[in-house]
Amino acid sequence: MLTTVGSLGDLHPFLALALELRARGHHVSVATSPSYRATVESLSLQFDAVRPDLPALARDREVMRRIMDLRSGGEYLFKELLMPGLRQSFDDLSAAARGADLLVTHPFSFAGPLVAQTMKAQTTRLRWVSTALTPMSFLSAHDPPVPARVPAFGRLRALGPGVNGWLLARGEGMTRAWIEPVYQLRAELGLPPGRHPLFGGQHSPQLALALFSPEFGPPQLDWPPQVRVTGFVFHDGAPASDETAESGNIEGGVIEQAATIGRGTERGAAARATAAGHDGKNSGSE
Repeated sequence: MLTTVGSLGDLHPFLALALELRARGHHVSVATSPSYRATVESLSLQFDAVRPDLPALARDREVMRRIMDLRSGGEYLFKELLMPGLRQSFDDLSAAARGADLLVTHPFSFAGPLVAQTMKAQTTRLRWVSTALTPMSFLSAHDPPVPARVPAFGRLRALGPGVNGWLLARGEGMTRAWIEPVYQLRAELGLPPGRHPLFGGQHSPQLALALFSPEFGPPQLDWPPQVRVTGFVFHDGAPASDETAESGNIEGGVIEQAATIGRGTERGAAARATAAGHDGKNSGSE
């Protein structure tokens, strides 16, 4: 089972993985927002709906305006859109994952690690593999993220990993309140607090796949040791409906700055140009 959340930039890499896994003889299910049902099923893949339906919410212009706000967009996205539906996400994904032997998660699939760890505690056979769509997901002090909207952050790199590590630690503390419901649900489920879901807790301790080229993001000394850089994966299929296509607008906002390939990082332009020159239809690596 593959589970993802966000825009088409978050969905398409998972569709590429799903199609390749199916081609190798595996039964594959894609668990994601209800808005993507037509897109997933048009590929003859099993679809499982996982709330909340973020693409549907993001079609509201006021919601998009608030997500895109440079100062408060991140806090709004997590506290007002993603976290209120966390319990629904957990219930939906838990039901969908029954019988699965592998769960592959997106960095913003906050219910994913909870489902994987809960089922492991119940001695089921489910294994967990996490993914990262950009180097930003690893928040390295040696290669700190530079959002396209705040290019001045690039100057901080000259301060070295000591200062940048301190700044990242500050960011971890400042965003704790954004994802407090994750800690509350972990306690309810009898799980230990774990790491911050944006600062390490999103990575599987067994295997974390970096779904991008090492030219886009070379491995850093402070990346988790279980990371494997795979190269980019590609799915070039058109959305199944105009309604789905609209959700791709999120890709240029806060979601992309945190976890997807594209305009959200200073290397995004180069990565998009590289991907545009790719001849494959479904999957591959650079």
